[in-house]
Amino acid sequence: MTVATTNLVHRKYFLSAPMGMDLSKLRRVLKSRGVDVAVPHTLTAGTDWADEIQAQIAQASIVIGVLSAKDSSQWILFELGLAAALGRRILLIAPPGAERPAFSSRHMIVLRVSPDNEEAIGFALDQILAAPDKKIDDNSRRPRKLRGLGAAADQLSDMLE
Repeated sequence: MTVATTNLVHRKYFLSAPMGMDLSKLRRVLKSRGVDVAVPHTLTAGTDWADEIQAQIAQASIVIGVLSAKDSSQWILFELGLAAALGRRILLIAPPGAERPAFSSRHMIVLRVSPDNEEAIGFALDQILAAPDKKIDDNSRRPRKLRGLGAAADQLSDMLE
């Protein structure tokens, strides 16, 4: 077992991809590394999908988004945005012909490969997992105490009256 594989054990991943896309090779890469993958398409009917997806992303250590060369799914972009907001590591797999997402890629690693390129995806996963875990700062969600502008603001306000 390699170091990268050891780091992967017991990690949960969230996989966001277009319905009907063949992900068998991507799943094989993940399975070979002992990865437990949550896929939104497996949600049961009648559940609040938005809440369930948010809960699954919150539990995931890495979120993998797969774009199609033909069209982009708004759900995938929503899920990637949610993952970025929650501070999750993101691996975006986008074929060379796929449209670039409208948001910054500084929150993610972008692979311009097909989702069946096992070697490239495996290499990227190993690199992501060899990096130290990011500590998620829960303080960012707490309201911050705002400091007033002080006496200068009062003086300026008086001048405007």
